[in-house]
Amino acid sequence: MWTRRNVKRRGRNAMRANYWKTVLVSLILTCVLGGASGASSAGSSAAAAAGSAGSAAAVQSQSQTQSGDVYEGLLSEDPLADAGSDINTLPPEAVSAMEESGSGIRSLPTSPEAVTDEIINHMPGRFINIEIPDDKKMPVLIALCVVFLIIVAIAILIDAFLFNPLEVGIRRFFFMNMRGPAEIKEVAYGYDHKYLKNVKIIFLRDLCLFLWTLLLIFPGIIKSYSYRMVPYILADQPELTRKEIFTLSKKLMHGNKWKAFVLDLSFIGWYILSVLTLGILHVFFVAPYKNMTDAALYEKLMYGRKNQGGIQTVPMIAEDDEADEEAGL
Repeated sequence: MWTRRNVKRRGRNAMRANYWKTVLVSLILTCVLGGASGASSAGSSAAAAAGSAGSAAAVQSQSQTQSGDVYEGLLSEDPLADAGSDINTLPPEAVSAMEESGSGIRSLPTSPEAVTDEIINHMPGRFINIEIPDDKKMPVLIALCVVFLIIVAIAILIDAFLFNPLEVGIRRFFFMNMRGPAEIKEVAYGYDHKYLKNVKIIFLRDLCLFLWTLLLIFPGIIKSYSYRMVPYILADQPELTRKEIFTLSKKLMHGNKWKAFVLDLSFIGWYILSVLTLGILHVFFVAPYKNMTDAALYEKLMYGRKNQGGIQTVPMIAEDDEADEEAGL
């Protein structure tokens, strides 16, 4: 059994023993996650552009129709616009007064299209509507969709072949730091050992989480806790197969998902303080503290059970919980 207090204390002590290297690696991890989300945002922006291109001409024609209706409505509702009045002229006295004051005057346009052009031409920060011919709308829409797909494909490739092995190496650094001061070179572990396997398994984990999130957000959150230990297992036991890694992660988190969720919630106060300090506290304390706590949780779940021979070196599985509790372990 593990407690939130013990895991956090062990992670905090390991952070203090190798403080500056832990801060640096945590900063790298934050930049990696930020880069992946930034690529996703770029893809969303391209999708929005593709969706708006197809309706540009329709919006323009609709605005022209509405401007004509508004123009006619204003004429009909104006109490001064009767049959004997001319709204395009002013009384001679007003004209002479404005000329004496130095201000220019000219007649108003009479057609709705002229009114629209007059308003646009004299707006601050004048804009120009780009009208797409009807026979060009579909090719433009297809071109924007192709650009969107290319951006998404590039983002996925960068995330898979660059960030996935880096995540494995970063998790290995935190795990090795639990056993003693780790070196920065551990970050490159994912590139030097089982590179393609790291790429494939982390990609499959992200794909599974994405598909579960499409169903509903809640199942996606549950699965994220089930697969939480996948990068740690890859960094610790790379000889295991894909099926064994996913199965082992689910076994380690079986019965521990809610406790891990409460462990994450216990950092919410630190996150609020990080916002108040413009992220400075997050970089130099909260991020390394949280990352080392996660590594301490993996160490506890994987190797933390004690028996008569000392520290158990085989994975702790859920089926042993009741027997260990009865034994007082």
